[in-house]
Amino acid sequence: MARNEYNEFLFEEFNTFCNNRHTVSIGMAKYLCPTCRKQLAHPLDIQKHKELVSKSKNGLVLYSDIHRCVNEILGVCNIRVDNDLNVRGFEYIKLPSLQNRVSKLGILVATRKARSDYPEGIVTNIVDGVRLKLIMSMKKIDFRLNVGNVNSLHDPVIDLLHSTNGDIDLYLCGSNLPSYDNLKVWLQVIIDLLDGTQPCILGLILESFKYIIENNDHLPQQKDVQILRMILDSYFTCIEDINQGVVSSLFKGGGRSIFKSKKGSGKTELSTIIKITDEIVKEPNQPILNLIKINPEHFMDIIATLIKLEEAGIIRMEGCE
Repeated sequence: MARNEYNEFLFEEFNTFCNNRHTVSIGMAKYLCPTCRKQLAHPLDIQKHKELVSKSKNGLVLYSDIHRCVNEILGVCNIRVDNDLNVRGFEYIKLPSLQNRVSKLGILVATRKARSDYPEGIVTNIVDGVRLKLIMSMKKIDFRLNVGNVNSLHDPVIDLLHSTNGDIDLYLCGSNLPSYDNLKVWLQVIIDLLDGTQPCILGLILESFKYIIENNDHLPQQKDVQILRMILDSYFTCIEDINQGVVSSLFKGGGRSIFKSKKGSGKTELSTIIKITDEIVKEPNQPILNLIKINPEHFMDIIATLIKLEEAGIIRMEGCE
């Protein structure tokens, strides 16, 4: 191809690209979270939103707005947005409280509803660009978590996982994560942990899903299981004690090496780690969630750091009263 012909070819290709590309115009759906009372704005692709509105039966589109809510734990507001980006309805999603059912004789009674009768919490999207579609049925609290707004007519079940004790069923309906085999192992780990933990905040489950999404390039190691367990237990865990004698020399010389990590958890900046230990020195007996407020965007790294501090014998963690 001669140079002039090649230049004309490039020009035509560029024009085709410019004519076909979708220029994203971003709008904001604004509302007030009823739980944390923050004024929030959920970003929307206006053109894509209007297309969804045109296909909607009632002219409203459902979005799950995930934000740092009370105690800086992830909270979910399901908002329904009209064609003009006005929020016409919203619902804060939370886990039901765990209640023991007792018979007239004072004996715990196991009652089971059909899965279809459980109240459902829908989370349309956890991480931007990641498609994760699953339904997690939690029998102990009679609750069904629907991630990805799964539609039984259009999202067939690919795999069915059961927790070891049989209290949780997970229906996996699709994902664009790179390793499907890894994902199945991660999800089996999380439902086994949930079977014995039952966090009282939905956001802790979402934090654990975020950890899985970010680390799905490898199979879960013992360290990963520890971090997931700590995330799910963090509402009930306190710093009971700290060895203040080693804190002053902790970050001198080789002391920093216990926080080094090539990938995954442990990316927390040294300044944040120092803030964590300073806070513990000031008030040793405090819930872990208090420490998350130091840098909530690094929730999982802070959890990993606390685990390392405990392994090094610097702090001791126990269940809160």
